[in-house]
Amino acid sequence: FGPCMFYVPETTVDLTRNSKPIHLTALGLDIRASRNGRWIYLPNQLHDLDSGTFTALPSVIPLHPTHALADDGTFISSTFIPGFHGVPLPNPNAFRLFENARREPLVEIYLPKPILSAAISQNGQNLFALTKNTLFAIDRQTHIPRELYTSEIPLVAFSLSATGNQ
Repeated sequence: FGPCMFYVPETTVDLTRNSKPIHLTALGLDIRASRNGRWIYLPNQLHDLDSGTFTALPSVIPLHPTHALADDGTFISSTFIPGFHGVPLPNPNAFRLFENARREPLVEIYLPKPILSAAISQNGQNLFALTKNTLFAIDRQTHIPRELYTSEIPLVAFSLSATGNQ
């Protein structure tokens, strides 16, 4: 048996921003927005609703848990490894950082264990990633992860404070 494929109909999203109607169409169901409402991620497209421009992100897998979006357009997503019959699969130990909606990844960040989820603060300055037993903070300048918290029992989730510092 090979990989399964299924059809996902077009999704239409109608938004209002700064009193202007915005009509967006995309395939898939994964929609993310920045807290300030300026940026919206639809599958493989990152839209700047203030300027009306969008950035194509063709190598992003929708519905992967490492997708997150900051108020400055910084976006984190999965990275890939070769899969069954050449179909790319998310690399469970890494994610990509796209700075200010640029298509080229700024950097790929690797952790020693599979990532369950990742988050970026609303101002884009703080990155966090959760593995089975450890919460990491990733320095935005050096991209080096450091352990914030380790548990003997499995961790399942974390959330950011309003300032995004923890």
